[in-house]
Amino acid sequence: MGSNERLMQASISAGLDRYILFQELGRSQWVPSGLELHTILNDGTECINDAAPEQAGNKTKADFIESLLGLIYMKNGFTAARSVSEELGITLPRDSDYDVSIPGYTPNKRIMKVTEILGGIQFTHPVLLEEALTHPTCTHEEVPCYQKLEWVGDAVLCLFARSWVFDKFPSSKVGELVILESTIVCNETLAYLCISNGLQRYLNHCDPSLPGRIEAFEIDCKARGLWATGTLNATSFICFHSMNEKSYFTCFLIAISS
Repeated sequence: MGSNERLMQASISAGLDRYILFQELGRSQWVPSGLELHTILNDGTECINDAAPEQAGNKTKADFIESLLGLIYMKNGFTAARSVSEELGITLPRDSDYDVSIPGYTPNKRIMKVTEILGGIQFTHPVLLEEALTHPTCTHEEVPCYQKLEWVGDAVLCLFARSWVFDKFPSSKVGELVILESTIVCNETLAYLCISNGLQRYLNHCDPSLPGRIEAFEIDCKARGLWATGTLNATSFICFHSMNEKSYFTCFLIAISS
């Protein structure tokens, strides 16, 4: 859905590509759409400026849609950006009857204690919390493992990190913002947040080597500091909040980098 081809077509279909500027807007060179720009020559005669206007490339048209959605999100929030995306045909509306419940599921009391660590957040769908804590090695559990939630959380984490970096460093260039974002969302940073809050204790897994790997990472952090841990495999922690009770859910995701 987010391919350049689809975004380019959305720009053309909505007629937005006509408003892309390639040079500074000057009073003497601008005319309303549908009118002609006349030029006065050195001899005093007037002629029509027949120079063909510069056309935006396909990649530029796609980039324009991305920047437009970014602007709407930063100024008006997620709901407004989603509405515009649906209007442009970039995304599809979610089904109103979306259901993640599992028949007969009973919330795990031990797992529910995690809400205390997360500031008392109440989960609309407790089953998702247990899913977020279920490692892929648990092949016979009632709930699926966290891999699908990790995929969603990856995008959510990047969105929140970029929003924060954009607000905190308004004068920074794109390359600098990318470095800052990468530092925030790297495995070492997320793993440190996880062990700092003791969330690794609630991970449901059947991997006998996992506790030792997590403990080694924790010792390494204490001995040499977070940024000296290199590319050591670690537990990743992602947190995000519900934006719409029926179509989005509040949960945190724990993942093991491989």
